[in-house]
Amino acid sequence: MTKDIDSKKLACIIAGTLDDKLGKDITILNISNVSSLADYFVIVTGDSTPQVKALMNNTKEKIKEFFERSPIRMENDTKNRWNLLDYGDV
Repeated sequence: MTKDIDSKKLACIIAGTLDDKLGKDITILNISNVSSLADYFVIVTGDSTPQVKALMNNTKEKIKEFFERSPIRMENDTKNRWNLLDYGDV
């Protein structure tokens, strides 16, 4: 059973989990008025490939633990320089 949480709060919690792993330049973009894909994008920069992986894994674990939600989709490039976690609304 998925615990209910609104998209703005989810975006803020995701940003917090990224900050916990020392992500840089964390930005939350409200795109709800211009896109039907999602309500928010959360963008972060990592200093290295291992950090990018740690940012992704920590976010997945914390959102699963707190809200019983898993990403709908996950993508990354072959060298793991970037990752995408899609939670639908965020």
